[in-house]
Amino acid sequence: TTSPEDARARRPADAGVAAFSGKWTLERIDGDFEALLIDAGASWPLRRLAQSMNYGIGKATQDIQQDGDSFVILNEAGPKVTTMKVM
Repeated sequence: TTSPEDARARRPADAGVAAFSGKWTLERIDGDFEALLIDAGASWPLRRLAQSMNYGIGKATQDIQQDGDSFVILNEAGPKVTTMKVM
């Protein structure tokens, strides 16, 4: 028989960590996105533009690269592209 300690010692370091790597596309928005934009300080023209583009549903993407607990996230939403690093 093996003890829990033996099993943990043989397990890969990242076992049990969710895998998020890949390209993700926005499929739906739950809640009041207009209120979120207002709270974020988005101007009226910017909010109208976002609304006319259905808030990016089916268009906005995140390309996530995960290395253990570290992430690099490339956000593409309309003309704006941003990169976030979480270490």
